[in-house]
Amino acid sequence: MRLAGISALVVGTLLFVVAGSGSASAQTDPPAAPSAVNVEFTPAPSQEGCVPFPVGVTQTPGNTGEAFTLRIRISRTLCTTVGATAAVYAMPSSSEAWPQTLVERVPFEMKESGTVLITFTKTCKPQQFDVIAGTSESVTPPTIAPTGPWHGPLLFPFDLDTTLQWPGCRNPTTTSSTTIPSTTTPSTTSSSSTTSSTTTLPLAPPEVQGETTIAPPPAQVLGVQQTSANLAFTGVGTKPALFGAVLIAFGLFFMLLGRKPISER
Repeated sequence: MRLAGISALVVGTLLFVVAGSGSASAQTDPPAAPSAVNVEFTPAPSQEGCVPFPVGVTQTPGNTGEAFTLRIRISRTLCTTVGATAAVYAMPSSSEAWPQTLVERVPFEMKESGTVLITFTKTCKPQQFDVIAGTSESVTPPTIAPTGPWHGPLLFPFDLDTTLQWPGCRNPTTTSSTTIPSTTTPSTTSSSSTTSSTTTLPLAPPEVQGETTIAPPPAQVLGVQQTSANLAFTGVGTKPALFGAVLIAFGLFFMLLGRKPISER
């Protein structure tokens, strides 16, 4: 009986360990948010020698409904490496620009001849896109405002088209019409009339337009889909743990029964 109690105690403990390890392995970190800034460099042939910045450097901004871009062409190799930072700041609302909070920063360097393409992906949130001179974190404070602190100087301070304040999604208008059919009597005839009403609908973000809205998924814990049975025991079913508890209880009971009285020891 003592041996049976020890066996039940060992098996029950193993079930508890397996249940706990299954809970820990099932929990995973949530995926990182996609980056809103992308910097690409395409090299190009260059003449001999070098020139100081910004000699031989031209910038071309672009603005579409999906992204704001800045294309920097370096026609000749620069004598010294020039560092810059592409930064995204969040605005409080489409009608209020300050204070702004840093969302993302991507530092990069320029020296060799070629083309640097900076792409800021737009969302429905109001944001400001800047290309700032310098790569240290001090040029992009966590919060900026006209009364201070400010971020560092722009890479092209005399070309304000290289920065953009994006107000977020705009509200399109849709027009619906109601037609009243005409009626005719022996003496008078009334022609049909049309009344129009305008309804304002919010525009979905560019990345989700055209998609179908579905019901929300089951509850999630640390990125793992949970069911009611799983949530009852930290991410795993309760059956293994319950069976293990029963075995441990029986094991302790049998071990107590198997103990010899003090007079027989």
